[in-house]
Amino acid sequence: MKVPNSLNTDFFTKVVKNGYNLVDFTIGDVKVEIGTSAGDNYCSTIYRVFLDVIDSQQNVEKIQFLIKHELNNETSGELLDKMEVFGKEVDMFKNIVPRLSKITGGVQFAARFYYTLSEPKSKLIVLQDLKELNFRMADRQNALDYEHCCITLDKLGQMHAASMVLAKENPSLMDKYNFGIYHGSVGTTGFIEQLLGANFPTLCDAVRNWDGFEKISEKLDKMKDNFWAIVYEAASDKND
Repeated sequence: MKVPNSLNTDFFTKVVKNGYNLVDFTIGDVKVEIGTSAGDNYCSTIYRVFLDVIDSQQNVEKIQFLIKHELNNETSGELLDKMEVFGKEVDMFKNIVPRLSKITGGVQFAARFYYTLSEPKSKLIVLQDLKELNFRMADRQNALDYEHCCITLDKLGQMHAASMVLAKENPSLMDKYNFGIYHGSVGTTGFIEQLLGANFPTLCDAVRNWDGFEKISEKLDKMKDNFWAIVYEAASDKND
């Protein structure tokens, strides 16, 4: 397994200092492995790191964390840079999510942020490994059961409510998020249309053959000629 050259002793030292607030220590054994299954991530590689931290008394503390390494693909990289995905993700983990947690009295919405590195060919985000809290990835092909769907929607509801409070209290925090994958115009193709432009007609064709979906199929067909105009209008600033 090939790992980024930036994952070295100096990098891990900075992770421990910034993420764990430790000062007088050295880095001992390091083990790095792939943190997700094939197909679970498309824009980054996830590494799980196991680290021995040795203090001044030679006591060894074993810690583990995840590293998201943005893929340096020429095509997807250009799109990610245009959308400022990396900067937004860092800001969300580092600044926004902790504020949302504070607003809701300590609800944890995401893994805790430890450290980040932004270089031309090495963009990394270091995060808490939620596996230590007994979380696990659901099978993306089997999807969630009803109980977990309810838990997910409940947490999304809390996060949405907290975000409305935060946006009202600190409007300037939202400036970075005024442009997303659904923004664009009929004259200027948006990011989502570049990726999924042919999908909606395919959906219309598929639903047309589903028993019991005749009325829905009619509605989809009526939208087909101006679907992207509807998407861009819904995503415009005046509808935020």
